[in-house]
Amino acid sequence: MGIAKNLMRHILKGTHYEMVEKQQRLPTATFDNLKLVLALFSIIRPNATFVQIGAFDGQMDDPASEYVRMGKMKCLLVEPIETSFQKLKTFYEGKPNVHLVQAAIGHSDGNIVMFKVKPGVKSDTIFSGGWTSFDKAHLLKHKVPENEIEQVSVACLTLKSLLAKFHLRKVDVLQIDTEGFDAEIVKMALMLDDVPECINFENAHLSLETKSELYDLLTRTGYLFSHDRGNTLALHRRLTDNLPAFCLRNETLPAAIN
Repeated sequence: MGIAKNLMRHILKGTHYEMVEKQQRLPTATFDNLKLVLALFSIIRPNATFVQIGAFDGQMDDPASEYVRMGKMKCLLVEPIETSFQKLKTFYEGKPNVHLVQAAIGHSDGNIVMFKVKPGVKSDTIFSGGWTSFDKAHLLKHKVPENEIEQVSVACLTLKSLLAKFHLRKVDVLQIDTEGFDAEIVKMALMLDDVPECINFENAHLSLETKSELYDLLTRTGYLFSHDRGNTLALHRRLTDNLPAFCLRNETLPAAIN
């Protein structure tokens, strides 16, 4: 097997396939691109509007929390599950820049069924609390036994309704982590009259077909994108093309970098 593998590598040496294989052997990224974007916005646009869909408890694997707690950005955080929402509320208590909404974001306003791990069962851990999904199969994929899964009815809003509720005409940075529904929310964002300058979303649970369609749509809508550990960061060209001008007229930027 080793000889055959080495022979194949020799045949493919210098081709596109060798480059793909080398890329696949890269270690998992350890830095969240969103942190860099939020740091940039805190300098060039400190009163930016940040909307987080799937905020969970505000702490577990959340690259945005430290910037939300800084108190500069106008923040709207959305979480549908009661126990997680209460933790989120406690974590951001006393932060006047933070508004919380207990709801899911879906295709219509009203109520919707979600699937989550039952409290007190073996699968109920600090990690599994973040696996809540519209799709029961998502929890089964995480090896949660069917008898440890429960369904709950939660309030649901479209992205457009959410923004209208808080009179937000524009979102600067949109963060999405919805355990498989991310692509649908990105599509909602791309249908807004004024699309976000930054969209960061989890791509780990999306099919290859969905990702191909979504990245094509992002490109056609004017976005450039990169990836880190299971997430895609999409920046609109109106932001990236104007960064040099921002640097020239914003005297605080060089000082902050130095």
